[in-house]
Amino acid sequence: MRTSPCGPSSSPWGSRPPWASSSESTPPRKPPGSTRLKPSDTSRWRAAAPLSVMVFAFGSSFIAVKVAYRVFPPFQSVFFRYLLLAPVLMLLHRWRGLPRPRGRDLTAIVALGFLEPGLYFVFDSLSLKFTTASQASLMVALIPLWVYLLGIAFRTLRFHAGAFLSVILSVAGIAVITGGGEAAELGRHALGNGLMLIGALVAAAWTLLVRHLSRRHHPLTITAYQALSTLALFSLLAPAEFVFVRPGPLTASAAGAIAYLAFVSSGVGYLTLQAGIRAGGAVLTSTFANLIPVVTLVMAFLLLGEPLRPSVLLGGMLILSGIYYLTRLQPEA
Repeated sequence: MRTSPCGPSSSPWGSRPPWASSSESTPPRKPPGSTRLKPSDTSRWRAAAPLSVMVFAFGSSFIAVKVAYRVFPPFQSVFFRYLLLAPVLMLLHRWRGLPRPRGRDLTAIVALGFLEPGLYFVFDSLSLKFTTASQASLMVALIPLWVYLLGIAFRTLRFHAGAFLSVILSVAGIAVITGGGEAAELGRHALGNGLMLIGALVAAAWTLLVRHLSRRHHPLTITAYQALSTLALFSLLAPAEFVFVRPGPLTASAAGAIAYLAFVSSGVGYLTLQAGIRAGGAVLTSTFANLIPVVTLVMAFLLLGEPLRPSVLLGGMLILSGIYYLTRLQPEA
């Protein structure tokens, strides 16, 4: 993103670097070829912890969505998720004593909920009516590429060949997972793939906006107010959907799935996602998110007995390789 270093502007070692002794006023010259990580590099490695939690929270959500959709249609499902989540997040925000966003920042945070899950979810739902799930996942895998290109276009990110190739490696991993045959037939489902491509662009804009806001606001602040705006949006969409599609009889499994989606997927997922963006930057975070389908397929294998193809493991290795090199090379703030 920005050309300034990621994270706090002061050194994490304080006023004295770790190699300085009490008798030294200046640190010794580092030998040629030293591989000591810069503070920005260290910060990006620390981002791996919340992003790993994010990948699990979102990756497991697809299984819960399958259960919830047996009773609740899509828009009503999202409405009930945020009806549970938004009050809890606002209470946590008040309990932590965090400042409220105001002015343009408040407007921008409210816009987050309309972008994602709002518009993104709408494009995602519509696209799946005109394309296959595997081809849609290829379009979603382009989010880090969109983030990178938009960052360069708006001059918040410098071009770096190694980082660009790392993003491409991550996209290639998704292509391997979905299968080369599907990737070769993208043109047969142009409408659905086009809708999902727009959804990916919306998600990229959301990611860059979060990165901008995270410089001044805590992840809990952004997540809580985003949840409120999402609830407001789907309080309009859910009744409109109810006119055409009624929910089925409520079951314990569907209620449990809604609660899981609310507090784990939407709550923990977005909190850790925004913490990752704050620590590691937008490009690294969106590339990390390409591991989500890998986690979904592995969990489907473990919990649902669905087959696990070797291509999933190979694609996962490609995505991890892209993440590793991106963490080492990306000059993003």
